[in-house]
Amino acid sequence: MARRKRFAIAWLALGLCALGGYLGSAQQTPSRFSVRAGGQEVHDRSTGLTWRRCAEGMAWTGVGCTGEPRAFTQIEAATHAAQQAGWRLPTVGELHTLVDEARRDPAIDSQAFPDTPPTWFWSASQANSRITHAWLVHFGEGRANMALRLNHLPARLVRR
Repeated sequence: MARRKRFAIAWLALGLCALGGYLGSAQQTPSRFSVRAGGQEVHDRSTGLTWRRCAEGMAWTGVGCTGEPRAFTQIEAATHAAQQAGWRLPTVGELHTLVDEARRDPAIDSQAFPDTPPTWFWSASQANSRITHAWLVHFGEGRANMALRLNHLPARLVRR
């Protein structure tokens, strides 16, 4: 019995050492995101895209995003984006690049994009099979789907 206990403790210690080494190396890996414009924008080094840090309707406070995200129909979101000089509504592929598969609720890097509501966000991509539907990404679960373009949901803008 004592031998089994020592064996189990040795394996646990070995596992903790390995985990500590993994976590230590993960923390030293540079982030793919860099914060710009006084914290209001995030540049994605892997895609070359620059994102608004907060969902539309929310404001950057210096430590996080505050307020409530503005709810748009997909057409309103595209119109709103077109009125923001240099910004646009992302395609579903671009928006989905923000999903972090290792996270949930929200499924996004919460240091780069703090206070992101874990809900659906509009993309500019219209569904090929239905003119009445568009693609969106859920930042709680990290998946994409289609929805009726008349639903009222948040948006995050992008630029190249």
